Amino acid sequence: MVDVDGNCHRGYLKITLERNCSSSRHEIFSSNPSELSGIGVLVTKPLYRTPSISTSLSLHLSSLIFLQNKPRDNIIDMCASPGDKTTHIASLLLRNSSCNSDKFSDGIIIATDRSKQKVDKINQNAVRCGVKRLVKSFVLDATKAILSDNDFNLKDL
Repeated sequence: MVDVDGNCHRGYLKITLERNCSSSRHEIFSSNPSELSGIGVLVTKPLYRTPSISTSLSLHLSSLIFLQNKPRDNIIDMCASPGDKTTHIASLLLRNSSCNSDKFSDGIIIATDRSKQKVDKINQNAVRCGVKRLVKSFVLDATKAILSDNDFNLKDL
């Protein structure tokens, strides 16, 4: 779902859609699974080009739900490019924050990937989603990520 008109603000838990609904309320909320079509909102003008959500973020949604992150959690997202999971986790940190505002969250997300280009993509998406201050990104090959205590210190972030 994309908010082209800018009517939905980050942090809102609900949005009312007034147009482009391709299914009736009955079809969307039907108790009979055979009546469900799988399409509730037809996106006609995407805000930015992205791979299908079914091939990227949806594979990891169950792990994000299981994570149950709290506002002061520090989370590492390895192989994080293009940053979908990272920005989603950051949004959850903000939403779950005791202040529930864009100005407060003690937690951070450390996002790593193996090339500068991939890390740049993570940073672009974090800026676009308004969560860059929560995301610290680094070039790091996860297959070579065995570090000693002296190699990496969260206090340096």
